[in-house]
Amino acid sequence: MHVHFVDARFSYRSTTPHVLTLGMFDGVHVGHAALLRRAVCAAEERGLEPAVVTFTPHPRAVLGDRGFLRMLTPLRERLALFRSLGLRRAYVLHYTPEFARISADDFRDTWLPALGAKHVVLGEDFRYGAGRRGDPDHLRAGAAFTVEVVPSVPEDVRGMRAEGGGSSSISPVGAKVPKVSSRRVRALLAAGEVAEAARLLGRPYALEGVVVPGEGRGRELGFPTANLLVVEPYVFPRRGVYAAWAALGDGRQGAVGSRPAAQEERRIPAVVNVGVRPTVDGSRERVEAHLLDFSGELYGVHIRLELVAYLREERRFPGLRALAEQIALDVAFARKHFV
Repeated sequence: MHVHFVDARFSYRSTTPHVLTLGMFDGVHVGHAALLRRAVCAAEERGLEPAVVTFTPHPRAVLGDRGFLRMLTPLRERLALFRSLGLRRAYVLHYTPEFARISADDFRDTWLPALGAKHVVLGEDFRYGAGRRGDPDHLRAGAAFTVEVVPSVPEDVRGMRAEGGGSSSISPVGAKVPKVSSRRVRALLAAGEVAEAARLLGRPYALEGVVVPGEGRGRELGFPTANLLVVEPYVFPRRGVYAAWAALGDGRQGAVGSRPAAQEERRIPAVVNVGVRPTVDGSRERVEAHLLDFSGELYGVHIRLELVAYLREERRFPGLRALAEQIALDVAFARKHFV
Protein backbone atom coordinates (compact mmCIF):
# COMPACT_ATOMS: atom_id res chain seq x y z
CA MET A 1 0.00 0.00 0.00
CA HIS A 2 1.33 3.44 -0.96
CA VAL A 3 1.20 6.02 1.84
CA HIS A 4 1.27 9.78 1.23
CA PHE A 5 1.55 12.40 3.97
CA VAL A 6 -0.18 15.67 3.10
CA ASP A 7 -0.28 18.94 5.06
CA ALA A 8 -2.33 22.13 4.86
CA ARG A 9 0.14 23.73 2.44
CA PHE A 10 -1.24 21.26 -0.08
CA SER A 11 1.48 20.75 -2.66
CA TYR A 12 0.33 17.24 -3.60
CA ARG A 13 -1.80 16.30 -6.60
CA SER A 14 -2.65 12.70 -7.47
CA THR A 15 -2.31 11.46 -11.03
CA THR A 16 -4.25 8.28 -10.20
CA PRO A 17 -8.08 8.26 -10.26
CA HIS A 18 -9.52 6.79 -7.06
CA VAL A 19 -12.53 5.59 -5.22
CA LEU A 20 -11.92 7.46 -1.98
CA THR A 21 -13.27 6.80 1.48
CA LEU A 22 -12.72 9.28 4.29
CA GLY A 23 -12.57 9.15 8.05
CA MET A 24 -10.50 9.05 11.22
CA PHE A 25 -11.20 5.29 11.46
CA ASP A 26 -9.89 5.10 15.02
CA GLY A 27 -10.11 1.45 16.04
CA VAL A 28 -11.02 0.29 12.51
CA HIS A 29 -14.07 -1.36 14.09
CA VAL A 30 -16.64 -3.50 12.24
CA GLY A 31 -18.52 -0.41 11.06
CA HIS A 32 -15.35 1.08 9.62
CA ALA A 33 -14.46 -2.27 8.06
CA ALA A 34 -17.83 -2.43 6.29
CA LEU A 35 -17.28 1.05 4.88
CA LEU A 36 -13.72 0.29 3.78
CA ARG A 37 -14.74 -2.99 2.15
CA ARG A 38 -17.51 -1.19 0.29
CA ALA A 39 -14.94 1.29 -1.06
CA VAL A 40 -12.78 -1.59 -2.27
CA CYS A 41 -15.78 -3.22 -3.98
CA ALA A 42 -16.82 0.10 -5.56
CA ALA A 43 -13.30 0.50 -6.94
CA GLU A 44 -13.38 -2.99 -8.45
CA GLU A 45 -16.76 -2.23 -10.05
CA ARG A 46 -15.38 0.94 -11.65
CA GLY A 47 -11.89 -0.22 -12.51
CA LEU A 48 -10.35 2.37 -10.17
CA GLU A 49 -7.83 2.22 -7.35
CA PRO A 50 -9.29 2.12 -3.80
CA ALA A 51 -7.78 4.73 -1.48
CA VAL A 52 -8.45 5.98 2.03
CA VAL A 53 -8.11 9.49 3.44
CA THR A 54 -7.38 9.63 7.16
CA PHE A 55 -5.91 12.08 9.67
CA THR A 56 -3.11 12.41 12.20
CA PRO A 57 -3.26 13.44 14.98
CA HIS A 58 -6.91 13.03 15.94
CA PRO A 59 -8.81 16.24 15.04
CA ARG A 60 -10.42 16.29 18.49
CA ALA A 61 -6.96 16.35 20.09
CA VAL A 62 -5.94 19.32 17.95
CA LEU A 63 -9.14 21.11 18.98
CA GLY A 64 -8.32 20.66 22.67
CA ASP A 65 -9.69 17.29 23.82
CA ARG A 66 -6.63 15.68 25.43
CA GLY A 67 -8.41 12.34 25.75
CA PHE A 68 -7.86 11.87 22.02
CA LEU A 69 -4.09 12.18 22.25
CA ARG A 70 -4.27 8.41 22.74
CA MET A 71 -5.67 6.19 20.02
CA LEU A 72 -7.36 2.80 19.74
CA THR A 73 -5.22 2.24 16.65
CA PRO A 74 -2.17 4.49 16.33
CA LEU A 75 -1.33 5.39 12.76
CA ARG A 76 1.02 2.48 12.01
CA GLU A 77 -1.57 -0.08 13.10
CA ARG A 78 -4.40 1.76 11.34
CA LEU A 79 -2.51 1.70 8.06
CA ALA A 80 -1.75 -2.00 8.46
CA LEU A 81 -5.46 -2.70 8.91
CA PHE A 82 -6.32 -0.61 5.84
CA ARG A 83 -3.88 -2.68 3.85
CA SER A 84 -5.37 -5.96 5.13
CA LEU A 85 -8.80 -4.82 3.95
CA GLY A 86 -7.62 -4.26 0.39
CA LEU A 87 -6.91 -0.52 0.25
CA ARG A 88 -4.15 0.25 -2.23
CA ARG A 89 -3.29 3.80 -1.20
CA ALA A 90 -3.61 5.99 1.90
CA TYR A 91 -3.53 9.76 2.16
CA VAL A 92 -2.65 10.84 5.69
CA LEU A 93 -3.68 14.45 6.25
CA HIS A 94 -1.67 16.20 8.96
CA TYR A 95 -4.41 17.83 11.02
CA THR A 96 -3.40 21.21 12.46
CA PRO A 97 -5.24 24.38 13.56
CA GLU A 98 -4.52 25.69 10.05
CA PHE A 99 -6.11 22.58 8.52
CA ALA A 100 -9.12 22.97 10.83
CA ARG A 101 -9.86 26.35 9.20
CA ILE A 102 -10.27 24.87 5.69
CA SER A 103 -13.88 25.41 4.64
CA ALA A 104 -16.20 22.58 3.69
CA ASP A 105 -16.45 24.05 0.18
CA ASP A 106 -12.68 24.15 -0.23
CA PHE A 107 -12.27 20.59 1.02
CA ARG A 108 -14.93 19.34 -1.42
CA ASP A 109 -13.99 21.44 -4.43
CA THR A 110 -10.19 21.55 -4.14
CA TRP A 111 -8.79 18.90 -1.83
CA LEU A 112 -10.76 15.83 -2.86
CA PRO A 113 -10.37 16.36 -6.64
CA ALA A 114 -6.63 16.91 -6.11
CA LEU A 115 -6.49 13.56 -4.31
CA GLY A 116 -7.92 11.89 -7.42
CA ALA A 117 -11.53 11.45 -6.25
CA LYS A 118 -13.86 10.05 -8.92
CA HIS A 119 -16.23 8.30 -6.53
CA VAL A 120 -16.41 8.94 -2.77
CA VAL A 121 -17.73 6.41 -0.25
CA LEU A 122 -18.39 7.75 3.24
CA GLY A 123 -20.38 7.03 6.38
CA GLU A 124 -23.63 8.81 7.09
CA ASP A 125 -22.14 10.57 10.14
CA PHE A 126 -18.99 11.89 8.46
CA ARG A 127 -18.46 15.64 8.81
CA TYR A 128 -15.71 17.82 7.39
CA GLY A 129 -14.56 21.39 6.99
CA ALA A 130 -14.36 24.28 9.45
CA GLY A 131 -17.02 23.94 12.13
CA ARG A 132 -17.89 20.47 10.79
CA ARG A 133 -20.24 22.17 8.33
CA GLY A 134 -19.76 19.62 5.56
CA ASP A 135 -21.99 16.52 5.46
CA PRO A 136 -23.02 13.98 2.80
CA ASP A 137 -25.65 16.34 1.36
CA HIS A 138 -23.09 19.13 1.05
CA LEU A 139 -20.64 16.73 -0.59
CA ARG A 140 -23.19 15.75 -3.23
CA ALA A 141 -24.03 19.36 -4.07
CA GLY A 142 -21.76 20.58 -6.82
CA ALA A 143 -19.15 17.85 -6.42
CA ALA A 144 -17.03 16.85 -9.41
CA PHE A 145 -17.36 13.20 -8.40
CA THR A 146 -20.10 10.75 -7.46
CA VAL A 147 -20.96 10.12 -3.81
CA GLU A 148 -22.14 6.96 -2.02
CA VAL A 149 -23.29 7.05 1.60
CA VAL A 150 -23.02 3.87 3.68
CA PRO A 151 -25.36 3.45 6.69
CA SER A 152 -23.84 2.94 10.13
CA VAL A 153 -23.61 -0.55 11.60
CA PRO A 154 -25.75 -1.36 14.68
CA GLU A 155 -24.08 -2.68 17.82
CA ASP A 156 -25.93 -5.99 17.58
CA VAL A 157 -24.14 -6.81 14.30
CA ARG A 158 -22.98 -10.42 14.05
CA GLY A 159 -20.45 -12.19 11.87
CA MET A 160 -18.39 -9.18 10.81
CA ARG A 161 -14.62 -8.96 11.19
CA ALA A 162 -12.29 -6.00 10.77
CA GLU A 163 -9.53 -8.01 9.10
CA GLY A 164 -10.55 -9.75 5.90
CA GLY A 165 -13.46 -12.17 5.49
CA GLY A 166 -16.78 -11.82 7.24
CA SER A 167 -20.08 -10.51 6.01
CA SER A 168 -20.03 -7.38 3.89
CA SER A 169 -23.72 -6.69 4.39
CA ILE A 170 -24.69 -3.55 6.27
CA SER A 171 -27.94 -3.21 8.21
CA PRO A 172 -29.47 0.27 8.51
CA VAL A 173 -29.66 1.55 12.03
CA GLY A 174 -33.06 1.59 13.71
CA ALA A 175 -34.06 4.63 15.73
CA LYS A 176 -33.27 3.00 19.08
CA VAL A 177 -30.37 0.76 18.06
CA PRO A 178 -26.97 2.11 19.19
CA LYS A 179 -24.31 2.33 16.51
CA VAL A 180 -20.88 0.78 16.61
CA SER A 181 -18.54 3.67 17.37
CA SER A 182 -14.99 4.38 18.47
CA ARG A 183 -16.38 6.26 21.47
CA ARG A 184 -18.29 3.15 22.57
CA VAL A 185 -15.16 0.99 22.24
CA ARG A 186 -13.21 3.47 24.36
CA ALA A 187 -15.90 3.33 27.05
CA LEU A 188 -15.84 -0.48 27.07
CA LEU A 189 -12.06 -0.54 27.47
CA ALA A 190 -12.26 1.96 30.33
CA ALA A 191 -14.63 -0.46 32.05
CA GLY A 192 -12.40 -3.49 31.37
CA GLU A 193 -15.03 -5.04 29.09
CA VAL A 194 -12.49 -6.27 26.55
CA ALA A 195 -14.61 -9.16 25.25
CA GLU A 196 -17.42 -6.77 24.26
CA ALA A 197 -14.88 -4.35 22.81
CA ALA A 198 -13.46 -7.20 20.73
CA ARG A 199 -16.93 -7.94 19.35
CA LEU A 200 -17.29 -4.36 18.11
CA LEU A 201 -13.72 -4.24 16.81
CA GLY A 202 -13.95 -7.61 15.08
CA ARG A 203 -10.71 -8.66 16.80
CA PRO A 204 -9.21 -8.48 20.31
CA TYR A 205 -8.00 -5.09 21.46
CA ALA A 206 -4.21 -5.15 21.53
CA LEU A 207 -1.26 -3.21 22.88
CA GLU A 208 2.03 -3.45 21.01
CA GLY A 209 5.60 -2.76 22.05
CA VAL A 210 9.11 -4.08 22.53
CA VAL A 211 10.32 -6.04 25.56
CA VAL A 212 12.86 -4.12 27.63
CA PRO A 213 14.82 -5.09 30.76
CA GLY A 214 12.94 -4.71 34.03
CA GLU A 215 13.88 -5.06 37.68
CA GLY A 216 13.62 -8.87 37.76
CA ARG A 217 10.90 -8.72 40.42
CA GLY A 218 8.64 -11.16 38.60
CA ARG A 219 11.40 -13.74 38.32
CA GLU A 220 12.04 -13.44 42.06
CA LEU A 221 8.36 -14.20 42.65
CA GLY A 222 8.49 -17.25 40.37
CA PHE A 223 6.60 -15.55 37.53
CA PRO A 224 9.07 -13.91 35.13
CA THR A 225 7.50 -11.05 33.22
CA ALA A 226 8.12 -9.34 29.92
CA ASN A 227 8.15 -5.58 30.45
CA LEU A 228 6.62 -3.95 27.41
CA LEU A 229 7.82 -0.56 26.22
CA VAL A 230 4.68 0.84 24.58
CA VAL A 231 5.90 3.70 22.41
CA GLU A 232 2.76 4.26 20.35
CA PRO A 233 0.00 6.41 21.96
CA TYR A 234 -2.49 3.60 22.68
CA VAL A 235 -5.66 4.00 24.71
CA PHE A 236 -4.91 1.99 27.85
CA PRO A 237 -7.72 -0.21 29.19
CA ARG A 238 -8.87 -0.24 32.80
CA ARG A 239 -6.03 -0.95 35.20
CA GLY A 240 -5.95 -4.56 36.25
CA VAL A 241 -5.02 -8.10 35.30
CA TYR A 242 -6.01 -9.67 31.98
CA ALA A 243 -5.84 -12.98 30.18
CA ALA A 244 -4.24 -12.32 26.81
CA TRP A 245 -2.58 -13.84 23.79
CA ALA A 246 1.02 -12.71 23.35
CA ALA A 247 1.94 -12.64 19.66
CA LEU A 248 5.73 -12.65 19.36
CA GLY A 249 7.40 -11.10 16.33
CA ASP A 250 11.09 -11.02 15.47
CA GLY A 251 11.87 -7.75 17.19
CA ARG A 252 12.13 -5.69 14.02
CA GLN A 253 10.04 -2.57 13.50
CA GLY A 254 8.19 -2.92 10.22
CA ALA A 255 7.60 -0.22 7.65
CA VAL A 256 4.68 2.16 8.01
CA GLY A 257 1.52 0.29 7.10
CA SER A 258 2.96 -3.16 7.79
CA ARG A 259 2.74 -5.70 10.59
CA PRO A 260 4.25 -9.18 11.05
CA ALA A 261 2.57 -11.87 8.96
CA ALA A 262 0.71 -14.55 10.91
CA GLN A 263 3.28 -17.19 9.96
CA GLU A 264 6.06 -14.99 11.40
CA GLU A 265 4.41 -14.82 14.82
CA ARG A 266 4.29 -17.21 17.74
CA ARG A 267 1.17 -16.92 19.91
CA ILE A 268 1.43 -17.80 23.60
CA PRO A 269 -1.19 -17.51 26.39
CA ALA A 270 -0.30 -14.87 28.95
CA VAL A 271 -1.37 -13.04 32.09
CA VAL A 272 -0.98 -9.29 31.66
CA ASN A 273 -0.92 -6.53 34.24
CA VAL A 274 -1.79 -3.00 33.13
CA GLY A 275 -1.16 -0.51 35.91
CA VAL A 276 1.33 0.88 38.41
CA ARG A 277 2.30 -2.17 40.55
CA PRO A 278 1.00 -0.76 43.88
CA THR A 279 2.54 -3.57 45.95
CA VAL A 280 6.03 -2.92 44.55
CA ASP A 281 6.47 0.78 43.85
CA GLY A 282 3.19 2.28 42.57
CA SER A 283 4.93 4.65 40.19
CA ARG A 284 4.49 4.98 36.43
CA GLU A 285 2.03 3.15 34.19
CA ARG A 286 3.38 -0.23 33.08
CA VAL A 287 2.40 -3.16 30.89
CA GLU A 288 3.86 -6.49 32.04
CA ALA A 289 3.14 -9.97 30.71
CA HIS A 290 3.85 -13.40 32.19
CA LEU A 291 3.86 -15.89 29.31
CA LEU A 292 2.47 -19.25 30.37
CA ASP A 293 4.73 -22.31 29.99
CA PHE A 294 7.37 -20.25 28.19
CA SER A 295 11.11 -20.14 28.70
CA GLY A 296 13.50 -18.10 26.65
CA GLU A 297 14.97 -14.65 26.11
CA LEU A 298 12.54 -11.91 25.09
CA TYR A 299 14.56 -8.70 25.31
CA GLY A 300 14.19 -6.73 22.10
CA VAL A 301 11.30 -8.87 20.85
CA HIS A 302 8.22 -7.12 19.47
CA ILE A 303 5.05 -8.35 21.23
CA ARG A 304 1.39 -7.73 20.54
CA LEU A 305 -0.78 -8.41 23.59
CA GLU A 306 -4.34 -9.29 22.53
CA LEU A 307 -6.57 -8.82 25.56
CA VAL A 308 -9.04 -11.69 25.99
CA ALA A 309 -10.65 -11.23 29.42
CA TYR A 310 -10.48 -8.97 32.47
CA LEU A 311 -9.55 -11.08 35.50
CA ARG A 312 -9.41 -8.64 38.41
CA GLU A 313 -8.62 -5.10 39.44
CA GLU A 314 -5.12 -4.04 40.38
CA ARG A 315 -4.71 -3.83 44.14
CA ARG A 316 -2.07 -3.54 46.82
CA PHE A 317 -1.09 -6.71 48.74
CA PRO A 318 0.42 -6.84 52.24
CA GLY A 319 3.64 -8.32 50.91
CA LEU A 320 5.39 -10.05 48.02
CA ARG A 321 4.37 -13.52 49.22
CA ALA A 322 0.68 -12.59 49.10
CA LEU A 323 1.26 -11.09 45.66
CA ALA A 324 2.90 -14.31 44.42
CA GLU A 325 -0.02 -16.37 45.74
CA GLN A 326 -2.48 -14.12 43.90
CA ILE A 327 -0.49 -14.32 40.66
CA ALA A 328 -0.68 -18.12 40.90
CA LEU A 329 -4.47 -17.82 41.15
CA ASP A 330 -4.49 -15.39 38.20
CA VAL A 331 -2.55 -17.90 36.10
CA ALA A 332 -4.96 -20.71 36.98
CA PHE A 333 -7.96 -18.52 36.17
CA ALA A 334 -6.42 -17.31 32.91
CA ARG A 335 -5.81 -20.86 31.69
CA LYS A 336 -9.58 -21.42 31.60
CA HIS A 337 -9.80 -18.84 28.80
CA PHE A 338 -7.39 -20.77 26.57
CA VAL A 339 -8.93 -24.25 26.76
